[in-house]
Amino acid sequence: MELVASDWEILHRLRNRFLDASGSIGLYWESAKDLVQHHQYFASQIGWKWDATISQAEQLDWQLQSYQILDWGCGTGIRTLRILEAFGIDKVTGVILWDHLIAATSFAHKMLNKSIQILISFYPITSQVLTQRKPFAWQAIYSTNCH
Repeated sequence: MELVASDWEILHRLRNRFLDASGSIGLYWESAKDLVQHHQYFASQIGWKWDATISQAEQLDWQLQSYQILDWGCGTGIRTLRILEAFGIDKVTGVILWDHLIAATSFAHKMLNKSIQILISFYPITSQVLTQRKPFAWQAIYSTNCH
């Protein structure tokens, strides 16, 4: 990812929204710019937490229980990236990203494509697939069954 200048207004808003949350934060992202700033400045902290979690799981000889990953509330995709780096892309047949904002799933898809350096297919799936009640962004991004 190309480094971008800090936008302190966005960074303060995102951090305050997280720290001030009582219960559900709701729609966290307001724009694609939010995602870029979050990924550059906050995602590494999330990644470190997942690295520690994965390390503890590996110490217990834990293995992936599924060959598909569902990243619910994917944000910028850092959680999926850390899992793929730890367990290997060859052990995963599919990844599905979900977030309230389609820009988040798109950002995560692009970041994962660039980071793991394989071609990942990108398929938009409408909210009607799972529910008729509430619209959201849902994207299946990797499948070994795609041509």
